[in-house]
Parts: sequence; C-alpha cells; structure tokens
Amino acid sequence: MIWLSISLFSNKANWHRLLNEAIAPFVQANPQLKGYYVAFNYLSGENIRLTLLTHLGNEQALAAIADSHFKNYFEKAHLSQQPLKLPVDGCFMPFPANTIQYGLYPPLTISVDDLEACELSINISKIIVAALQDEIDDETILTFAFYLQISLVKTIYNTLRDADALFAIVTPANAFKADDNALSNLCLMKEIADDVMQIEEFDSELNWLNGWIDDCKNTLLKASKIEANNISKIKSIYHLRVQTVYTHLGINVHGKDMLNYFIVKSLERRLLASK
Repeated sequence: MIWLSISLFSNKANWHRLLNEAIAPFVQANPQLKGYYVAFNYLSGENIRLTLLTHLGNEQALAAIADSHFKNYFEKAHLSQQPLKLPVDGCFMPFPANTIQYGLYPPLTISVDDLEACELSINISKIIVAALQDEIDDETILTFAFYLQISLVKTIYNTLRDADALFAIVTPANAFKADDNALSNLCLMKEIADDVMQIEEFDSELNWLNGWIDDCKNTLLKASKIEANNISKIKSIYHLRVQTVYTHLGINVHGKDMLNYFIVKSLERRLLASK
C-alpha cells in the first residue's frame, strides 16, 4: 500500500469549510481509499495535509480524482484569502491560497501487515473531520486537543484507580511557567475536565468523543492482557496518543507545554482535593 501526499493550502479561517465541504465528501465517496491522514500544517503557508492510503496500482487514478475534486471545490467555493505579509518566514514564498499541491512531504510505502500501526492516525483524522464543524482558530485547536487528552486521562484513571500512578504518567518532565494566556484559559479547561471526568456518555454533538474514549479503552484493555509491567505500558500508550494528537493538530512546543499544564492543574484540583 502507499500514501499519496497532498497539501491543501487555504487560510486557517477556511479550514472548517475545507474539512466539511471538500475533505469529508471526498473520503466518503471513494471506496478505493483505504484510509486517510489529516494534519494541520504551516510550512509555506497555512495548509491541511491530506494523505491518502490506497493499494499500489490505484495511486494514479486516485490522484487524478483528488486533483479534479479539490480544484473544482476551490474554483466554486470562493474561499477568503488573506493578503501576503512581508517579510515571510523562511527563505521561500508561501504557496498560493486555495490551491492543491503535491509531494511537499515524502509518501510512505507500507505492507498490509503494517496497517495496524497507522490505525491511530487514521482514527484521529476521522475524529478531526467529524468534530471541527465551526470556524477554527488557535483556541479551538487547543480546546479540541484538551478534550482528547483529558478523555484519555479519564480512561487511564478508570483503569488504574490510583491517583499517584496517574500523576506519574501525565506529569511532564519540564516545568511550565504559566503566562497570561494560560492563566486566562485555565478556568475553562478545569470546567471541561470536570465535565469529561463525570459524564458517562456524551450526547450526539460530542459523539466523536465517545468514539475516541471507546478506542482508548480498547487499547488499554489489550495492553493489560499482554503486559506484565502494566504501568510502563500505559505510560507508553499515553505519550504515543498525546504526541500523535499534537502532530495532527500542528501544535507547537509552547502549546504542548500549556496543554500538559492544564491537565496537571485540572487533576490536582479534582483528585488531590478528594484524598
């Protein structure tokens, strides 16, 4: 099998439309597509990386279908464009907005046996398409990432029932000095954490979160059956899932540190206070 590397350049303000009006219909309408990878990216301009998984031999036909679909969408959607601001970051001019580009990151050839290793990214990509229906900005991305991360924390706590072990897993190695932005958002994140930790099943609007939690539960259940050193394996699962979410959402180092700060502070209030 092979991944086809496509980059859809458009301003972040249009990403929700691109996801719902162009990407979702495309992935639903093409049975030769065996999986897809959605990642937010900022190299050479704001863009969404849409990597398509198909069998070797199908790639040219699928590329032609994708090219026609997205060029036609950009032509008819009349998405907004922001004027170019000089100087630009880096040595090269950004690609034009509302265009499709190819080969900006290397494709990966895989065997059918390796498909399981891609399932986490494929599942996260489906969740991104399902969840992000409204306009996307930096705060939206961080809040969405926090929902996924605190839900994973919830499943781990329900598995371990041990607050000390949980803190050993989720506490980052590097200290984070909270800035004004972090402090202003901490109250909201604590409220989200309280809701996620208390609610057994979310309504249809957050059904994507139910799916994510079920996937986390299944992964932890498999690990508990095959691993003698359960805490070590759970910690590995936690960091893999969190880092994969960060990669898909294009979150920078400062954003990662801030999210981990939100997680620890939310848990301190909820779990340590109950001891």
